[in-house]
Amino acid sequence: SLLMSLGMYLIIIYFSILSGTSSTTYLTGTGYKSYFISGNSLCTVLLMLLGNALITLKDHKVINLILIILTGFFMTVLVGTRTGLLGFVLVLGVYILMTIMKRMGYKFSKKSVLAVIIISGVLLATAYVGANHFLQRRAEIEEESKIIDVNTGKYGHTTGNTNYFVNEIRNKREIEEGMTHAQAESYLDMYELANKLKLRANDNRTQQLIYNLYRVKNEHNIIYILFGNGFITNEGEMVLEMEFISIILNFGLFGFILYLLPMLAVLFRLIKTLKKRNNMNKIMYIISILLTFALSFMAGYVFYSSTCMLIMASLYAITEKEK
Repeated sequence: SLLMSLGMYLIIIYFSILSGTSSTTYLTGTGYKSYFISGNSLCTVLLMLLGNALITLKDHKVINLILIILTGFFMTVLVGTRTGLLGFVLVLGVYILMTIMKRMGYKFSKKSVLAVIIISGVLLATAYVGANHFLQRRAEIEEESKIIDVNTGKYGHTTGNTNYFVNEIRNKREIEEGMTHAQAESYLDMYELANKLKLRANDNRTQQLIYNLYRVKNEHNIIYILFGNGFITNEGEMVLEMEFISIILNFGLFGFILYLLPMLAVLFRLIKTLKKRNNMNKIMYIISILLTFALSFMAGYVFYSSTCMLIMASLYAITEKEK
């Protein structure tokens, strides 16, 4: 079923690109994300499905090789995100490393170490050379970071909206949608720290993290800590995209216990079973699951995506059945 899912994803992706109907990954026109809402979310799903395709390679060699090559080309060359480029290299590198270790009886030798180094170098070089969209996006990010701060008239270290809000708050003017005293104080605190740290002005995720941490501090409300202070009660740019942290801060301790704790508990139990025997398939599935947690921490668009959750639940179920 997972292989079929990967195949259908690739058919949709390449049809949209070849027919010229694919949406771009970024508003600047860089990259392709087909008809899907987020390039990061799409890459997360593909990475989990890629791990499964690698594990079942020996059962369907021709089909799986075609799927793996098409997935790799899209993620390293076409989509233009760090999630796709680095994720593909990581998953494929881990699989190759595990295969070498298995053949060596899980014992390192000079030959196995040399092979890992050479293969890793080739993977990284191929990804770097082929990822034109990725490199183009890095250049665009640098250009987009040149935002004039209305408070100083110079290049700033926070987003344009934040600069505007800080100016409005300092001059005690009403902000259109209104905000609480804690939110206003958090904007001021975040603005000061961002300038002190000299953040890149369009580094939204770092600013979101700082703002939301200050918001919890400034609210100093035990009810909000237990049950959350709301996910979209912030201004648009300050909605926390890093979902793992958002669930803790915006959904509270009870939200974390209800949503994340069961998944973490099962994951830790699966990891614990690895001590009993070396199972390459189980290790690869667990690494795929761990990667989704890492992506939710760094990029977001994982836990709030129903498709990502469906694939993750499938990986949990498969890993449970691995002997």
